[in-house]
Amino acid sequence: MNSRTLKWFGLAAGLALVIWASLLLERRGSDFAPVSAFAAPRPQAAAPSACGSQRDFLVRSDPLLTPVQPPDCSTLTQNPPEFTWPPRSSSPTYEVTLAYPDGREELAEVGTHWLIWNKVVPPGNYTWKVKVKGGGEVGLPRKFTLAADAATFNPPGADAALARATAASRPRTWSAGAASPVRAAKSERARGFASLVQEVEDKMDLPAQPEPKAGSVAANYDDTISEQKRTLAAAYAFAVTRDPRFGRDAAR
Repeated sequence: MNSRTLKWFGLAAGLALVIWASLLLERRGSDFAPVSAFAAPRPQAAAPSACGSQRDFLVRSDPLLTPVQPPDCSTLTQNPPEFTWPPRSSSPTYEVTLAYPDGREELAEVGTHWLIWNKVVPPGNYTWKVKVKGGGEVGLPRKFTLAADAATFNPPGADAALARATAASRPRTWSAGAASPVRAAKSERARGFASLVQEVEDKMDLPAQPEPKAGSVAANYDDTISEQKRTLAAAYAFAVTRDPRFGRDAAR
């Protein structure tokens, strides 16, 4: 066999090998195909479907920070719902979006990292999310169910709460005319103040409470609190009456 024949024989063998390899790849597909040429594209990340699987800016590693409430997929028994999340160091304004069971959405803006919704809402399944206003970070949606028998607790605003508290008989710390608590003690609460003064006078001749040395922590605590109350009562009696006896009793 001469050199020309060997050359053509080699070319024919190489061509046959290429055809055989092509047919084999077509039959077996990706078993031998390069990854870059035949691998399927990676799917895009979807919104989390499992409860509590969100990985957004609300999820923090510090357990002492304010938690995300309500927890994902939880059932609430208070109406309106209350929302909390960990604060950002920049103290931004947040946008809280609440999606109702019928699909409509409402937006609330707050400068705090908590929010009590401003009205009672119907029971059902809700979705909520938090966004930092001004093109900032966006939280993922979280779900909760508001129970049909949820207790209604709609706290009033600050002004309404103060007006209601001052109009009530308690807390007694606030007087009807807030200009002078001393005058209030003498007039609005004259009977209670007279009782306090009498108690101070009855205990003035008793020695001061010695350092608690009981073997029981609870007993030591009770003795300490009793002496603190006695001292505060004497100091308050002096502040209202300016009787020096009460001042000396409080200072001993």
